[in-house]
Amino acid sequence: MIIDKSTSQVADPGVPALIRWAPSALLVWAIGYGGLRVYWAAGNTPSFEPTGNDLVAFTGWGAVGLCLAAAGIAVAVRMTVGSRLLMVAGYALAAAMLVADALLLLDVVSVLIPGLGADFGLVAAGSRVALFVGAVLVAASTVGYQRQANDACPRCGRRADHLPSRKTPRWAYVGAYAAVAGCLIRLLVQFLAGFDTIPLDGGASLLIFEVGFLLAGTLLPLALVHSWGRIWPGWVPLLSGRSVPRWLVLGPGLVLSAGITSYFGVTLAQMVGNVLNGNPGFDDTGPLSQAFFWVAVPSYCIWGLGMGVAAVAYFRTTRPGCRS
Repeated sequence: MIIDKSTSQVADPGVPALIRWAPSALLVWAIGYGGLRVYWAAGNTPSFEPTGNDLVAFTGWGAVGLCLAAAGIAVAVRMTVGSRLLMVAGYALAAAMLVADALLLLDVVSVLIPGLGADFGLVAAGSRVALFVGAVLVAASTVGYQRQANDACPRCGRRADHLPSRKTPRWAYVGAYAAVAGCLIRLLVQFLAGFDTIPLDGGASLLIFEVGFLLAGTLLPLALVHSWGRIWPGWVPLLSGRSVPRWLVLGPGLVLSAGITSYFGVTLAQMVGNVLNGNPGFDDTGPLSQAFFWVAVPSYCIWGLGMGVAAVAYFRTTRPGCRS
């Protein structure tokens, strides 16, 4: 609550719309998307071109289970108060939904950089977008519930005893430089294997992809922890000394870290599972070796996790003051 000096009345900053309506929207989503998943699981599954599946780990009735769990969260956050178990369940469910939605990263790349030759199916991509919306609603519902339980500000989540800090913590630097190391190791093994083994079409699209790859693996993680990720440095014409828009750095950091970690985390888990079952880690290596994937895939995971750590620190240290 804040005092509006012009009217001498108490002004209610209110709860953000996403958090306020998330439980209701989540229940509607669970009924709608869950009904569709039941129809598909009952023997009416579309072809899901080109891979044959829209989700990973949670397919068929497993996807129905995610929708049922989401409906349970939507109801529980309205009917209970202060349950730590419910908070853990909410965040765990959101994470599981993102894992199931790992292939969404490829859809985003295909849309942003057409011409790469990457596979794309409209029905499968639409299903993954719908699941991502559900994951956001689950997370938002849980955040609102947690803020209420912790007697925190409904707008920003801070408590009255919160001590703001603009200093980047050491663990953020560790995460950022680990992300850069993961990217460089991935490039090194590709150099050793030969860049002609990359199964992508050439041309301008490949050049854009390669430039974006380098920026996402070097410049972006470092921008999350260094001062030039907040204030434009002197070598940037016209913008030098001005504030960097917060979400210009934070948005890509969060999205890419979530996408890379979920996609390659699932890939690594599948490789480990294959080995435990007495099979090769990667089913079809093409012109590459098994050793290549055992280095490249963990490198991606380190990249994604490290950038996620740095992004969390950037989020915390660049939060603007709350009106309440």
